[in-house]
Amino acid sequence: MKIKFLGAAGTVTGSSYLVEYKDKKFIVDCGMFQGDDELEERNKMKFDFNPSEIDFVFLTHAHLDHAGLLPKLVRNGFRGLIFATYPTKDLSEIMLLDSAKVQYENLRKQFGKNRKSFEKSFKKNKDQYISEKQLIYTTQDSIKTLARFRGVSYDKEYTIGDDVRYVYREAGHILGSALIELYLGDEKVVFSGDLGHKNKFLTNNTYYPTEADYVLVESTYGNRLHQDIKESEKQFFDIIDETINAGGNVVIPSFAVERTQELLYLTQRKKINEGFDYPVYMDSPMALKATDVFSNYINYFNPNIQEFNKTSGGLFEFENLNLISDYRDSISLKRRKGAIIIAGSGMCTGGRILYHLKNNLSDPKTTILFVGYQADGTLGRKILDGDPEVEIDSTVCKVRSNIKYITGFSAHADQSDLVSWINAFDKTRLKNLFLVHGELDQQLGLKAEIAKRSDIKVTIPSWKEEFIID
Repeated sequence: MKIKFLGAAGTVTGSSYLVEYKDKKFIVDCGMFQGDDELEERNKMKFDFNPSEIDFVFLTHAHLDHAGLLPKLVRNGFRGLIFATYPTKDLSEIMLLDSAKVQYENLRKQFGKNRKSFEKSFKKNKDQYISEKQLIYTTQDSIKTLARFRGVSYDKEYTIGDDVRYVYREAGHILGSALIELYLGDEKVVFSGDLGHKNKFLTNNTYYPTEADYVLVESTYGNRLHQDIKESEKQFFDIIDETINAGGNVVIPSFAVERTQELLYLTQRKKINEGFDYPVYMDSPMALKATDVFSNYINYFNPNIQEFNKTSGGLFEFENLNLISDYRDSISLKRRKGAIIIAGSGMCTGGRILYHLKNNLSDPKTTILFVGYQADGTLGRKILDGDPEVEIDSTVCKVRSNIKYITGFSAHADQSDLVSWINAFDKTRLKNLFLVHGELDQQLGLKAEIAKRSDIKVTIPSWKEEFIID
């Protein structure tokens, strides 16, 4: 058996692992690289394999850094099935169609006044823009990809041929996220996907496997402990109170999937329990669609949320919530003060959050509140790191607003969570633990912490490094 690390090796994004076993060749995840220009250039490179030779794909969840290059895979000849949980299947439809749309719109913007001539040219010859690496894939590629999805259930064993068995388990990261227990003959390999922080608001807690020969585990926060969840919740509402009482807005860059829904739940619960009358604007068409999917899978959430849904009159539904879909309504928020504006993208790499940042970054009364991970090279990371000015759509914006970051809302496991999860494995069987999906400082910190407790072999693979496993 061979495993090649095609992404999320020395970096957080681009998760993809090529596995060869007997006559089978398959990949686990096919994610986009996100971050600085150099990293994102990898998305345009040729695959290190022939996509037509890939038999199937295991997808851990719907985030683009795990699923975002699936349409490119299909465009280049993949004709197999993509296995994912049912919520992941539905969320991937939103994510992949939006990804293609964003690529198109970004390219269209580059043509300035000649946009109409570009639109005519694009209709006639989409392939030209792919071959010239101006686009990675089109909406049609995403549609073809979605037709290849097959839903699977948690905790059920499936078989492919005589020697491949797999089980999807709850990862606790976002709705539908999974870790995968993969049985290849006598060997067992566990792919963690993205693991969730314990006691998250919506999802169930992460499943803990106890047996494996090889484990690939994420390390996003391998050297960091998250803020206490209750303390984070208090800080969230304290920041809102202080900012709105001062006459400013609270602008929250938020991931459309999971984080936005968690924030809606928190504000809804606050309104029911204590009264909360500040206007909340959810300005994200993708988040609107994702919230509909979440509402269809209430039975996938933890028991507390299922009970709240029954007693509250409906999850994500409360009086002072304003759902923004039309861009004209989004623009009208420029005149608002004393509002909570939740918009994507979560790392400020695109979407309507850019408009709200341009309008609010220079206001010292306003707070830009980060509630999720900001990758190196992203606009969100630059703001968070204290850059005095940033460029948004060719406009230089001075940063005078208050910048806050709450770490306790993270959807990722922290060092304590990761060490507990790893410690559950039988060390007499575990032959190698691969640290993936993390920047090097986080991986080294996690490796050192593991070494304090165990002498298991820990490997930090490099990009495109290949391992032969017997």
